[in-house]
Amino acid sequence: MSDYIVTENGELCHYGVRGMKWGVRKGKVDKAYAKASKKLSKLDKKVEKTRRQWEKSASKADMYALRTSRKGAERRAKYEALAKQSAAKNAVYTRKAKKWLDSMDKVFKNTTVSLSNEQIALGKKYQETIDRRLTSRYYY
Repeated sequence: MSDYIVTENGELCHYGVRGMKWGVRKGKVDKAYAKASKKLSKLDKKVEKTRRQWEKSASKADMYALRTSRKGAERRAKYEALAKQSAAKNAVYTRKAKKWLDSMDKVFKNTTVSLSNEQIALGKKYQETIDRRLTSRYYY
């Protein structure tokens, strides 16, 4: 129930719903969950993109490791640096996705959203992937 107060000047003051957090809206859980799922897929794409960049740079560095020329050594150093940058980006995006996923777990903990078995399986798979990536070492 909302609290409305009418002052002596005839102004109407509204103090919100008791116990409600600032910036949190009531209802429309399905839309909020859809938006959260969309953000999750965007974060997943960033993680996958940086993982592919890291793998590509690392394989190129390994390829140039076989060459003994000065130019080969320079290229190897270049690709090792790129692999290290990509690994660092991947770690950042993975931590960000994990942190965001944990916060969304807290937000949607007490809400009821009708989910299909496919959505539930996808969420569990993503959580396992994030956990696996956080425990492995990505630095070249």
